[in-house]
Amino acid sequence: MSDSTNFEMLELATGEVILRMAGDEQGYLLKVGFDQKMAGALGKNKFDVCREMMAAGIEALQDAQEKERALSFAGPMDTDHLDRDTVLEYFGQEQPSDMDGTRVLH
Repeated sequence: MSDSTNFEMLELATGEVILRMAGDEQGYLLKVGFDQKMAGALGKNKFDVCREMMAAGIEALQDAQEKERALSFAGPMDTDHLDRDTVLEYFGQEQPSDMDGTRVLH
C-alpha cells in the first residue's frame, strides 16, 4: 500500500473549484469560489489562482502542525522570569507592534 494520497481539482458547474481525494465522487476537502465580477477578472487564470490558494492553505496547515509538534516537545516554560520577547520567541509569533490589524492583499 502506498503512503501517498492522490488529490484532484475540479471546476463545478457553479464555477467553484473543489479539491477532493481522487475518485471521491461524494465530497470534497476544500472549495474555492469567487463572485462573478472577480471570476470574470481572473478569466482563464481562475483555476491557477485556486490551485495556488489551496497550496498556500495546505502549506499553512502543515506549518501550524509543525509548530504545534515543536511546542509539545519544548516542555513547560519557566514563568517566573518571562519577558515579552521571550514569550514571543517561544511561540514564534509576529511582534504585535508590526501588526496594524489589517491585511492587504496585493
